[in-house]
Amino acid sequence: MKNGLAIERLFDGEEFSIPPLPDVAMKVVTILQNDDFSIKELTETISLDSHLSAQTLKIVNSALFTTDREITDLEDAVALFAASNLRYIILSFVIFEELKKFDPDFDYDNFWNLSITNAVIARTLATLLEIDRPGIFLTALLKDIGTVLLFQAKKEEYSRVLAQHPVHEIEMADTEQEILGVDHAELGMELLKSWGFPESVYMAVSYHATTEAVPGKYQKTVNLLQLSTLVSSLFNDSKSITPTDLIKIRNTFNDKLNLKDSEFIRLLDEIAKESIAVLVAYEVPVGDIKPYSQILQDSHEELCNLNYAYESLLLELQQSRDTAKDLSEKLSAANEELTGMAYKDSLTGLYNHRFFHEAFDKEISVSRRYSRVFSLLMLDLDGFKPINDTLGHKSGDEVLKIVSSIILESIREGDTASRIGGDEFAILFPETDKESGIILAERLRLAVEKASRKFKEDNELGFSISVGVGAFMPSDESETKENLLHQVDTALYSSKEGGKNRVTAL
Repeated sequence: MKNGLAIERLFDGEEFSIPPLPDVAMKVVTILQNDDFSIKELTETISLDSHLSAQTLKIVNSALFTTDREITDLEDAVALFAASNLRYIILSFVIFEELKKFDPDFDYDNFWNLSITNAVIARTLATLLEIDRPGIFLTALLKDIGTVLLFQAKKEEYSRVLAQHPVHEIEMADTEQEILGVDHAELGMELLKSWGFPESVYMAVSYHATTEAVPGKYQKTVNLLQLSTLVSSLFNDSKSITPTDLIKIRNTFNDKLNLKDSEFIRLLDEIAKESIAVLVAYEVPVGDIKPYSQILQDSHEELCNLNYAYESLLLELQQSRDTAKDLSEKLSAANEELTGMAYKDSLTGLYNHRFFHEAFDKEISVSRRYSRVFSLLMLDLDGFKPINDTLGHKSGDEVLKIVSSIILESIREGDTASRIGGDEFAILFPETDKESGIILAERLRLAVEKASRKFKEDNELGFSISVGVGAFMPSDESETKENLLHQVDTALYSSKEGGKNRVTAL
């Protein structure tokens, strides 16, 4: 296959040929270029590749589609793709496999994590802005495909570029041009053009990393791609996000959609939730994607710490007014009480039942005082009793330690995780609403599911968790600790009764 000018400049006379797409994929590209394509013809073509058929059915049953039943018929699946303007996604499965033929050292997990998040964001924004772009999901998914070629041609130099621009922001193209004389956008355009993709896809890819004027017919698509890149950086590089970045993203959305703050937070939380679900469907590691509400909370953490320090200082000043004798007696009594308490569970390192209830009472007090919502997760191990009975208590203890370790790795510094029973745990998430709690619970469930597979390889038995989620709403004066405990316990019971290994929020 003939190389483009950018590819020739990149490889500078070295032998390189773009791998052609498989015959089935080329036939799919040809069929999809006709707006009046035959669903039957497309179905018959896809059915020639068993892997492509399986992936098509898998994605149509993912969070990208809202169906009231499982789709098992390939033609029904293809019809749904066509009806939802997502027909080009079918090609992404083929490209997913083809890219692995380039360079095995390339970080494909990170590439697809970024790409899928971009695609979900771009599709969501196109719907909200009522922009008719049938290929926007695929265009956003493949806009950075040129980075694979750059890595293959100049691995050492390009590794430095990737380290400098971990989330592929627009400025990345300038760095590429400066160091390598070519950028990933023009390489991506040549690659997709050589594979026979529509002009609307490969030309939008060629312009997505530029700040210069864009031809009118590609402008809306390029705007969507650039906005999706901005938001994707929020989810995939949240540790580097500053309050200024958050304001920039908020203002950009305000200009485009005029959303209220609550609607804006809910929208970005939904994007995070859908991105995680699609990543799971594509069998790509979820990475560090967090709900926007949690990112917002993390950015405010330093300010909260300052407020807490100020309150502590006031308390200390108040105590200093007591007599030295009175203060000494209080401190002695407190030290004696603390010495006699055991707040930690010795096996797992988590807090115990007593500490959980004290932390719960304190969180309710803070929630009422500052009008801040918080979430409660209660989870119970599935399959724990057979492990204990068959493999022995030592293996049971190992499972408890594994799950506890996953919990500790998954929570923030201000969260409270406790073992409140034999195989039952509870987690308090301050300033986290129910929707964000569900996302956090689902990430936790997936992490435990992954650990179970490894444990099962050596022990034949596996385990999972069932989770109940609820939130304390300070604006509801009738809300009580007992009510929330009952609500979450009922949700946990529903997860158990509903087949286990699932998250339920009532």
